[in-house]
Amino acid sequence: MDNEAFFRKYRRLVEIVRVKVLNLPVRALVHFWDPDYRCFSFGSIDLCPTMEEYEMLTEFSNNLYIIYFPLRYDKIIPELSKLLKIANLEKFLEKSAIGLKWRMLEIQMEKKSGLEKERLIALGIFGLVLFPSQTGVVSLEAAAAYVEYENTQINLVAAILAETILTLNHCWRTGKGEMRCCMQLLYIWMVSHIETKKNLSSIIFYSSPKDP
Repeated sequence: MDNEAFFRKYRRLVEIVRVKVLNLPVRALVHFWDPDYRCFSFGSIDLCPTMEEYEMLTEFSNNLYIIYFPLRYDKIIPELSKLLKIANLEKFLEKSAIGLKWRMLEIQMEKKSGLEKERLIALGIFGLVLFPSQTGVVSLEAAAAYVEYENTQINLVAAILAETILTLNHCWRTGKGEMRCCMQLLYIWMVSHIETKKNLSSIIFYSSPKDP
């Protein structure tokens, strides 16, 4: 894979994947979440991840305020099939049809090279990291976000942040449940506010585009 070309297209996604998340501190954050004000309340201090902060971490294109409209469900699989050049992609669907089995996509990745392989890697990052759902499944919503990014290079920060807030609301209200949001970005954001002497964008340091 051409790491530099991948970085130019998908920005810091590979670096975000490599972030090692300590789950307990992130789970502890839930207890400080205020679902009414949609922020973390630490005594007299209120904090919340912003689109500008997430945009800095992901380095998506600057069209931050263009509205993202997901594809209709009946168009997701055909559009994805064209991008990946995989026929009969429907057979990769879970029985519940909520998403695609990642293991089956991995097998396809072993047979691919060049652009199609890079696209499968990016789809995996979208489905398993940015917009996670069930373990080992790339949800149709994540697939739709990926297709839109491929076609328009749209900035998905608002969608990522919305999923984070919805997850925090759910976990706070129920007191249980998986954190189905991009844990890596939330963790980096949390660390950046603890490590006050460091610049937010310097928290990610795990690789450069030239690394193997």
